[in-house]
Amino acid sequence: MRLRLPSMWLPILLFLSAIILFAFKSTRKPKGFPPGPRWWPFIGSAPQIEALRKRTGHFLLATAEMAREYGPVLGLKVGGETIVVVHGFQANREFLSSDGLAGRPKGILLVDEEFWMEQRRFLLRHLREFGFGTRNMSTLIEEETQELVSHVNSMIIQDDRSIFNIHNLFSNFNGWNHFQLFSYIEIFGSRSFRLQSVRKVT
Repeated sequence: MRLRLPSMWLPILLFLSAIILFAFKSTRKPKGFPPGPRWWPFIGSAPQIEALRKRTGHFLLATAEMAREYGPVLGLKVGGETIVVVHGFQANREFLSSDGLAGRPKGILLVDEEFWMEQRRFLLRHLREFGFGTRNMSTLIEEETQELVSHVNSMIIQDDRSIFNIHNLFSNFNGWNHFQLFSYIEIFGSRSFRLQSVRKVT
């Protein structure tokens, strides 16, 4: 006689099996991960950290006490986040000076090695279309200085005065001061194509 389960129990059993499997995997430490307290399902080592934090009064003191038990390089897990805590001068010195530990997390901004070189080449290639890298910095500074002097001269002529406080032109500049923003656009118009588009919109 074959035992048949109601159809409604199958999704429940699958769901419970997935939960048990995920809970088991959440307690497994990655290969080569630093030693540390036991990981509990879903919450990691949060109970041990919280107990020591209450006793010592601070998270740093709690991890320092754990480091005395597990070593200067401490591996923790809080929820789904894995944390590596380094204690001691010698261990921190090794971490900060070792090229093998100079990696960056996955993402767009914090990258390194081959992916960083590829993105850098891509960025420079497209920035050259806007004139980046075609002229040196001294030439740009000279051109912008000439633009600044011409703008100040025109303001002096318009106001019919020979004394002009140039500090007023640069002080208290921020993005919300539209009049001063447009003044900067007029001075450095050749390099402010994005700000000019903002001016047209506003």
